[in-house]
Amino acid sequence: MTILDLSDSMWMVAFKMSQGDPEAMAICVDLINRNGEIDPSGIPRIQSLLYLDSMGLYGPKIVSLYRVCHSELVSFIAVVRAWQLGHLRKQQVVYAIDRFESGHPTSGLDIEGVLAFVRGRLPNFSGAPKEDSWEPSSS
Repeated sequence: MTILDLSDSMWMVAFKMSQGDPEAMAICVDLINRNGEIDPSGIPRIQSLLYLDSMGLYGPKIVSLYRVCHSELVSFIAVVRAWQLGHLRKQQVVYAIDRFESGHPTSGLDIEGVLAFVRGRLPNFSGAPKEDSWEPSSS
């Protein structure tokens, strides 16, 4: 079951997806602002959030997935796109989040391999992961 509605404003989408978690809200707002520039072949602004909703990933799970992706927005979007393109299964993404949340040192996801796959399938997918790092404020 999804929580987003076609009548939701962008900010309502971010609020619903974040479930009130400030870090998740910051990530969702960053996705709204930058998704189109990073993945121009997709639906600008909302694509990654729609796929996260389809996977049932909200609030703290979004933050954990972001951490699994080394806190890099390009890598985060690539993982979501790899799921959408059939390269990753939802179970793999959830397993990586669960491993991260349990304190395991590795997530089980090959982020560089995911990036290579997505860039191979979507030549306009842009951004160098190391240059695109973002860390939510801890205030």
